[in-house]
Amino acid sequence: MAAHPPPSPPPGISPPAPAKPPKQAAQVPTHEGEPPAQGAEPPAPDGDAPAQGDTPAAPPAAGDPAPPAAGDPAPPRELREDALHDLTRRSIGPAKLGLLLLFVLGLELGWALVGTALVALDDIVDAFTVVFAVFLTLLGALALVPSAVFLVRGVRQDRSVRAELKELAAEDRDPIGDARFNRAAITVCWLLVSLALVTAGVLISASASATGGDAGYLASDDTTYSRFTYTLGAGVALAVPGLLGVAKAVAHHCWAARLLDPVPAARARGGAHR
Repeated sequence: MAAHPPPSPPPGISPPAPAKPPKQAAQVPTHEGEPPAQGAEPPAPDGDAPAQGDTPAAPPAAGDPAPPAAGDPAPPRELREDALHDLTRRSIGPAKLGLLLLFVLGLELGWALVGTALVALDDIVDAFTVVFAVFLTLLGALALVPSAVFLVRGVRQDRSVRAELKELAAEDRDPIGDARFNRAAITVCWLLVSLALVTAGVLISASASATGGDAGYLASDDTTYSRFTYTLGAGVALAVPGLLGVAKAVAHHCWAARLLDPVPAARARGGAHR
């Protein structure tokens, strides 16, 4: 059968243009160092490189301080304030006052047991009385000796802490910022409590001396010495820690006055600055 030719388009209409074959994408070379083929798309930028249109961060101005990096040490002023806070707390904090009262309680309890043993020997001395007195003395020593040792150790620690406080007070003075290290309230509490202990100790010791003279404690009867020693020791156990507390409160007050003095100590000793 003969093939019929395609029908001709109606008059006035142009025939459709033949379809073009699809353009093949240019292959990008895979070997390093070879230039990309013509028409190949450029590689995408890395993640670290700034994208097109992003504004890079402006460098800090010449006069602006650089932000502190992570892990940098604290400034010297902050280190000094932290040291002052810790040292004043260790020197005259409420916990130290509680320890002082605890040591006084241990001294009084220990001496009460030892004094009871001494007074027990005033009566009829037999084997049971001697064993009882030795037992009370050992119990008293268990409370008396540790309290006395810790009290002496506390005095030595206070001396070292006071030396460090004096060194920090002479460095980088800031009377306004250092006002919180005055600790006026706790200093007054130390002074009042310590004065109460000293007053009670002096009154007890004085009563022991007066009663001893009236009742003949120091007479020829040797058995009266135990009562006199017991009463006098109870007063001393109160007065000595009280005196230490008064000295600590006065020393801290003097240190705080030097710390808050706007005029450095060197200029104060040398006279007015010219």
